[in-house]
Amino acid sequence: MILIISCIFGLFISMFAQPVLNYSSAHSIGTQSDLYYIYGTTTALAQSGENVTWDLTASGCQSVGTFNAVDPSTTPYTSSYSTANLAYELDVTGYSLSYVYFIDSPTEKNVMAEDIGGTSPVIYTDYDKSVIYPFNFSENYSDISQTSTGSPISAVATYDAYGTLIINGKTYTNVIRISKTTGEIVWYITSPVNFPVIWMSGGNYYYNEPTILALMI
Repeated sequence: MILIISCIFGLFISMFAQPVLNYSSAHSIGTQSDLYYIYGTTTALAQSGENVTWDLTASGCQSVGTFNAVDPSTTPYTSSYSTANLAYELDVTGYSLSYVYFIDSPTEKNVMAEDIGGTSPVIYTDYDKSVIYPFNFSENYSDISQTSTGSPISAVATYDAYGTLIINGKTYTNVIRISKTTGEIVWYITSPVNFPVIWMSGGNYYYNEPTILALMI
């Protein structure tokens, strides 16, 4: 069953010290968001540590599509990723609909494949571990992943910051940042669901503004 938590644009989420990334909030199927490209100054995102304020009030947000958490069985490629239990659907203006497939377990979330349906699909023969559960501030983990066309990739992921994010007229107060030595950085809200609100790709930052937050129960 999907429990709809909120669909309020002016979303304010209660603050608590050192938020923990927990599996109990992980299965966000049904969550929907508007996708924006962040332009202008992003220097605030460089801050790390405790009780950080990532204030992007001066940054611009250009609408580029939608970013939704969906049931993999509803996607066109479910037969190829039958063991996936979570997928992200990216509908970006000017591009084909694409998907990221995950195996989300009580101990960790692993990426099976990325940009499936897009122009640069990536299939992992050794899955890419995106998070662990529970994940506490200052903790880290090591991982080795490999794609079907590449060599093994070693990475260390660290939960290196938490605090408040201010962007596009919205304030989120339970945000954590996970940084990988590969250069990947993702900011997650942690309650009522775990959902990436800012992520970096190709040196550019993108913002997922939730319009519906949903939790699988």
